[in-house]
Amino acid sequence: MCVNKMQQRMVRDFRFSRVTMVAALSAALLTGCTPDASGLGGGGTPPDPCSRNFDLGSTNIDSDPDSAGLQMEDPLANHTFRVYWSYLYIGNHDWEGIHVGPYPFVTRVRIWDNGELVFEVEFDGEVKPGDFESDSILIEGGLPAGDYDAQIAIDTEGTVPECDGLPNALDNVRDFTFSVQPQPIDDLQDAVNEAREPAQVPSF
Repeated sequence: MCVNKMQQRMVRDFRFSRVTMVAALSAALLTGCTPDASGLGGGGTPPDPCSRNFDLGSTNIDSDPDSAGLQMEDPLANHTFRVYWSYLYIGNHDWEGIHVGPYPFVTRVRIWDNGELVFEVEFDGEVKPGDFESDSILIEGGLPAGDYDAQIAIDTEGTVPECDGLPNALDNVRDFTFSVQPQPIDDLQDAVNEAREPAQVPSF
């Protein structure tokens, strides 16, 4: 096969370029340099893994907060009750193994009756990695009998670092429903009878 001078020059230049590239990479490895892949779509050195997540756990209602332990029953109408919930902050977020924090955050509790907001409160707290805690609020005087929708949201201002993405941030909110029962007829009747009893006149 006949090869002209131009083709010979192209083959020679290609071989020279390949040898030059191999030599440059070898020199970089020997001197401890790491090739930068940022211009190749690889993003350069990958970031350290991050698994921070602030998670709102279970919710409970204590129908009789004055007694020992949780009374897991529907609260009675116009009787004070307490709402409990738990939260967990997991993940290492310091790339040298040093845990930082605590971080301030805001908790918000809302209760609706047929779409009408009947209770709302916000308060401050703080959390650091590894915390597994519980919190609660007292509903003084209770609520009228009926069915209610409620929502607990932690970190409403987004001040606690999380890096698991938006889907996991959704676990900062918990929606639930509960019922308030009317007072038993016997209790109502006793209250009526006490109101009707004549005042006792002291005897001399």
